[in-house]
Amino acid sequence: MEVARRRVVNGVTSNSANRVSLQQILGLETLEVPVTDAKFAGYKGCSVKALLGAAKSGTGVFVAGDGMTTEPIPYEHLVAGIMMHTDADGEPLQQGGPLRVWFPPEMGLVCGSGNNLSVKDVKSLTLTVTPS
Repeated sequence: MEVARRRVVNGVTSNSANRVSLQQILGLETLEVPVTDAKFAGYKGCSVKALLGAAKSGTGVFVAGDGMTTEPIPYEHLVAGIMMHTDADGEPLQQGGPLRVWFPPEMGLVCGSGNNLSVKDVKSLTLTVTPS
């Protein structure tokens, strides 16, 4: 998975990107999707915030393996996400894996079908920061 950062200051853009392996993601602190989520309860992953490092603001865009791209997600919603890698039985994700991002329903992030946003087969996350 690629984690990219774009910084835009006075119309000038600077970019940086890091490749984060599944092994590195597995080594981050593990979080669990709450039991209140009927579909993904017990699935495990790392926080999206852990992938963002020292970032404190911005908007994030995920790209899936099929090319699906999310709308920009505000930082305060982005950091509530879990990058799932393991199902409730402790097995690697088969459906929508190896990485799938999940957001709590209270974030109000929904996909085109009206369901809670859950991006399958995540290939990249780009954080764009524009200082105010």
